[in-house]
Amino acid sequence: MGLRPEDLERGEVYRREWLLERGMHRRHLSSPAMTRVLPTCYTRTDHPADLRRVALEAQDLLDCPSVVAGVTAAELFGVRPPRRARREGGARVHLDTSGGDSPRRTETLVVHRCAPPPTIRLHGVTMVEPLTALQEIAGRLTLDELVIAIDSLVADRFGTAWRIPLSEVREQAEAARGRGARRLREVAALSRERVWSPRETQMHLLLRRYGRPATVMNHEVVDPATGIIYYIDLAYPERRIAIEYDGAEHLTAPDRVRHDHRKSAVLTAQGWAVLRVYSEDLREPTDLFARLEHAWATETTTSPPDSYGPGKDLRCPGRGRIDRLAGMSSTDVAETTAPILHLRGPILLGAEEELDGAWVVGGRIHHEKPDLPAGAEVREIDGFVLPGLADLHCHLGIADGEGAPPWPRRASRPSSTATPGCR
Repeated sequence: MGLRPEDLERGEVYRREWLLERGMHRRHLSSPAMTRVLPTCYTRTDHPADLRRVALEAQDLLDCPSVVAGVTAAELFGVRPPRRARREGGARVHLDTSGGDSPRRTETLVVHRCAPPPTIRLHGVTMVEPLTALQEIAGRLTLDELVIAIDSLVADRFGTAWRIPLSEVREQAEAARGRGARRLREVAALSRERVWSPRETQMHLLLRRYGRPATVMNHEVVDPATGIIYYIDLAYPERRIAIEYDGAEHLTAPDRVRHDHRKSAVLTAQGWAVLRVYSEDLREPTDLFARLEHAWATETTTSPPDSYGPGKDLRCPGRGRIDRLAGMSSTDVAETTAPILHLRGPILLGAEEELDGAWVVGGRIHHEKPDLPAGAEVREIDGFVLPGLADLHCHLGIADGEGAPPWPRRASRPSSTATPGCR
């Protein structure tokens, strides 16, 4: 019996001639079970060879010395190139060589003829230096994609396999010459240290484009109760504003959700305003900047709130108007033991009555700002104030004005597609 794809070792690359000599039929090579990764080279589709193994095989294919370059080197370094510039997105293997007759370009391999570039050896593979690889692909990537790549190259955590300090990156970019050198210098000037994800890069670039001050990246905050260290994606420590990007896993992974809840609780207790950013905010940042401006204009406290004192005795007056506290003097305000609360948000008084805000002093609500003594502590709270919650519930099969129908009719109604009555 001839050689079959399942007989091959996992994660290996095989030459076409070798496979045919050992009895593999040509129909297996063209079947979905085998994937062509290089000219005349194949791997198992269900257990493919990794990029490192493919790059080594590509070097063996040439009859002259070569080094891994371009997008292939960038991916092996781990500089977070976009999907289209990675192997999974169909990117070809790129090699640089000073020998050979002419450049070579196939569906799976590109060979560039150039002067011998400076090289390094990583994971057993001889490659161009990281910045040389980025300069070679500078014309294929957008500005943001290049900044993401350099941010990952200089990151002190979750970065590349070969880290370079940002100061050194900028020095090398200034000394670079040739195609892509100018773009590399522009990108190096925009890059930041301590950027641990592509979304963080997108956010610090977004803030810069809109003229906002530079943030501190991954600012460290310690929970005084447990000693656990939390990191804020982007922070304005002097204003106590934290900007956190929440990707899909922050909303679906239970461990991630619990971590974010604890982190938010610690930050709020220390007086931080936490702004959570989602992918749609990066596409349309109007609401994000509105929230940022609001937080910037709000004075935040540097000490955690202890209690709301008599404010806990606030009672909802039902559908009637909220009792108005007519004029309170500065002396009366100073004598209250509860903190002064400024409720910022819709205050619903009735079906068609609404205020923009209210004040709580001494456990009582009033609609206009009282005279406050100098230095009085005021805590801002955003949200809605409702006069009460209506308990709206419905019974399937009961419609307005009908009452409860006989049992057979009532039992059959839920099976029909209809909006049940509400009483």
